[in-house]
Formats: sequence, C-alpha cells, structure tokens
Amino acid sequence: MIHVLIRENLIDRDYVDAHTLGFGECAALYPPARVADICGISEETIVELARAYGSTKKSAIRLNYGMQRTRGGGNATRTVAACRR
Repeated sequence: MIHVLIRENLIDRDYVDAHTLGFGECAALYPPARVADICGISEETIVELARAYGSTKKSAIRLNYGMQRTRGGGNATRTVAACRR
C-alpha cells in the first residue's frame, strides 16, 4: 500500500518528511506485485485498498493487541503509523 500511496501522491508529504525515516526506501522494496505474492491476494486488491485508504480524509487502520507482539511487529506498527494522513 505504501508504494501506491507514494506513487499516486496520496500521503501527507509534510508529515512523512518531518516524522519518518526510510519511508520511500521501504515502499520501493514492496511494490504491489511483490506484496501480492507474499500475501496471496491480487495486486489489484492491494492497489484498490491503497487508493480507498489514501482518498479517505479521516482514515485509520486499527491495530489489535498482538500485532506488536510478533516478530517484526514493532516495525510493522511504526510503518502503519507513518502512513496516516
């Protein structure tokens, strides 16, 4: 989703520039085709979800208890937080 949000300018660039490190590099590593293979869903689904999320003024992703308690969960939580508009 990050890849699509950046490519289609659906992010708050000022916020991202001020409060994140490595945002663009992370997105470059995970284009929709690669993520589709990893997650087992279609590339089109990822692109549609990213567009819906990025075009909604007051969007949020709810992180339930547990995500941050898995391997890499802390970084995943920070990544989701960095994407907010």
